[in-house]
Amino acid sequence: MKLKDIKYLFSYILPAIYLTSLAIDGLPLVSTTVMAFVILPIIDQFSPQDWSNVTPEEEEARDLVIFDLLLYLNVVLVGYIIFATYQYLSIQTLSIGEQVGLMTSLGTLLSAHGINVAHELGHREDRLAQIGAKLLLLPCLDLHFTLEHNYGHHVYVSTPEDPTTARKGEWIFAFWFRAMLGSYANAWKLEDRFIKRTERSILSHRIAWYTLIYFVYGGVLVYLLGSYAWILLGGGVMAMLLLQSINYIEHYGITRQQTSGGKYEPVQPWHSWNSNHVIGRIVLYELTRHSDHHYKANRKYQNLRSMQNAPLLPLGYPASILMAMVPPLWFRVIDKRYAEYLETNELG
Repeated sequence: MKLKDIKYLFSYILPAIYLTSLAIDGLPLVSTTVMAFVILPIIDQFSPQDWSNVTPEEEEARDLVIFDLLLYLNVVLVGYIIFATYQYLSIQTLSIGEQVGLMTSLGTLLSAHGINVAHELGHREDRLAQIGAKLLLLPCLDLHFTLEHNYGHHVYVSTPEDPTTARKGEWIFAFWFRAMLGSYANAWKLEDRFIKRTERSILSHRIAWYTLIYFVYGGVLVYLLGSYAWILLGGGVMAMLLLQSINYIEHYGITRQQTSGGKYEPVQPWHSWNSNHVIGRIVLYELTRHSDHHYKANRKYQNLRSMQNAPLLPLGYPASILMAMVPPLWFRVIDKRYAEYLETNELG
């Protein structure tokens, strides 16, 4: 591991701020959200973008345990954050504003260090990685994510069959509901097919079990925290909304062409929006180099490349999400940018 790779330790700034806000009176509970969607986007926008890639030789040399440990540490960290939040709520009396601030901060954290890290681990085949992904997805109420993402989204991305690909002109608020409901329904369909193909018992239906676990988890929180349970549950829902917001900006308006035989062209780097903004890359474990991820899904985060023929977002991920929240502005900027991209790039 080279000295420059220490940058990934910066990804823990959000958990550090969150836990500090629980421990120190006077630090607003909304601080994590402010850091993620105000301070970091400003720093990101004024920092130079990094277009450099590792060589094939460097990629092999960077397959080190330390990069994996940085991911697995999040499993322990998220578990501790849920416990620390429970302890905090069990002894505090919070105003409505403080409850909302805490919920948004927790949701922001669960999105970046829960679903995002689970996404990286979920693409790995070893059992430890799969268990780690499930532990991270539980507080996000998104245990079905890995199944649908790996066998649904990655197969049908940038086609009408993928509910998590945003269509041109689609408002992000409408996309949230279509994506969340569609991905859950797709997970059911995929599991039904797996059970039929493998002749497994219907009692092994993973999505049915996951759904039951959601209710059990929610019931336990209500039993332990009463009305404050909504903060932890709401944080999980917000994490899912932020996940879909990321899906929105990653594939908005891009479509794969259908061949004469009815099949879609293979997934290429130009079927995802890319970003080389440094802060977003570090905090999200290189998720912003999304074009290469779809091109080669098993490439580990530390080796993801900037693809020269991929469309580029004008802002980093957090700032792009904020811009998407103002649909007329988003359409004006991104639709124009994509049209210019198509004019200057020969695809296929």
